[in-house]
Parts: sequence; structure tokens; C-alpha cells
Amino acid sequence: MKTFILIFFVFISQLAYGQTAHELYDIAKDYYKARNYTESLQQLDKTQLMLGRTNAAIEHVRVKCYYYLKRYDDARKSLIEFYKYPASAELIEEMKEYEKKISLAELKKRQDKLKKQKGN
Repeated sequence: MKTFILIFFVFISQLAYGQTAHELYDIAKDYYKARNYTESLQQLDKTQLMLGRTNAAIEHVRVKCYYYLKRYDDARKSLIEFYKYPASAELIEEMKEYEKKISLAELKKRQDKLKKQKGN
């Protein structure tokens, strides 16, 4: 009986949300393409919540959103998370490029901080 009730509530929540995890992920990608990175991240969080876990596809978009929002620490965390999951060679290659971009941005951020400290 408990299983039936649980399944019933999951079904009802699907109706209430009106969207599947895949649809939410597609919405997140659309927001990313529109350069609305904050909204994309929110949709990715909803996708992850609905799935009960993350995966390479979610982290792939998340890395890029954080990068463009200049949240390099979060981008690095998502990049580490990305590599925990199987992904296509194409996604892996793209993430290697973002890994370089993130490293360069972090280096520049540290250099700018040092310049400010020396200037004071």
C-alpha cells in the first residue's frame, strides 16, 4: 500500500510539474543558448532534483553557465563532477577546452588581486 501511495504521489507531482526531466533539461539548454545563464542553472537544478542525481549532460551545461557568470570556483566544481560520469568524446573535448579557459580565468583573477595588493 505504501508503494502505491508513493507511486501515486510521484504521478501527481509529474502532472503538477507538467514537465519531464528531459524537457527541463531542454529548457535549461534553451536558456543557455539565450545567454540567460542564471535561469539555465535554475532549470538544471530542477532537472537534477527530478532525476535524483546529476549526470555529465547536466554538468556540461552547468560548467559553461558558471564560466560565463565568472563563477570559476563553481565551474571548477561542476567540471570535477562532470568527469565522474560517462560522456561522449565530443563533450569531453569541449570540457577540456573549458578546463583551460577556467584555469586561465582563475590565473588572471589571482594576478589582478596581486596587482591591487601591490598598488595599495
